Amino acid sequence: MSIRITILFLISQLMALSSICQTSVQSIDKILSDSYRRLQSSDYDIRYDSLAPAFKKEIVKYLSLPLTLNNPLDSLATLITIRQSPDKRIKFYSWDELTGGTWHEINSFAQFKGAGNKILYMQLDTDKEYENGGYTDSEIYNVYEIREGKNVYYLTFGWGTHGNGGEHQIVYLFKIKGDKLIKCNAFNGENELAFEYSRRDKLNLEFNKKNNTLSFDEFLESTKDQFAQKTGKRKKFYFLNGLFR
Repeated sequence: MSIRITILFLISQLMALSSICQTSVQSIDKILSDSYRRLQSSDYDIRYDSLAPAFKKEIVKYLSLPLTLNNPLDSLATLITIRQSPDKRIKFYSWDELTGGTWHEINSFAQFKGAGNKILYMQLDTDKEYENGGYTDSEIYNVYEIREGKNVYYLTFGWGTHGNGGEHQIVYLFKIKGDKLIKCNAFNGENELAFEYSRRDKLNLEFNKKNNTLSFDEFLESTKDQFAQKTGKRKKFYFLNGLFR
């Protein structure tokens, strides 16, 4: 009888723990979703001065939790862009601060599993794109897993716009090493591959998982136009030894 009671007690405890975890995920999802909805519906001044920084602070608070890495945030995912790698070791969160104008201020964070399954995060945008340039203020919309020997890489595509009729895309190749998320210098010695072009055009950025090739439409700088122009050709990079060549 005592063994049966013990087993029943353990089962009840496991069920209770599962319920608590699920409730916690739902609670986090609701807190973050409600916070972003307030940002969406607010006046510009309130949004820029307080609600956008508050949402960023709120989401960062939860990025060290296994709950947010290991479980979907269903409601939040309808409001911001959330993408996770096939092996579930890394997840990307991107959102527009909606601060007005044609320049979209996009925040982007990576959440990943480090050594000993420790949950860590890294901000990908600099918060200084307007002052210092660059295209890190991009929404990560695709993530691919590349395995080469014992190494696992994560290829990502990001999109953004700085207005004036243009848009940009940025490609990263990440690798988790210990407790660090590394941007690999995989693109001609650089740790990113960036494109800016007219919104009238399309980059047609693609990754072929069967042969690990990265391809896109070729653009060349133009003296007659603000943006680079299409040449009508496709560029193709092949992945080998941790590099795209």
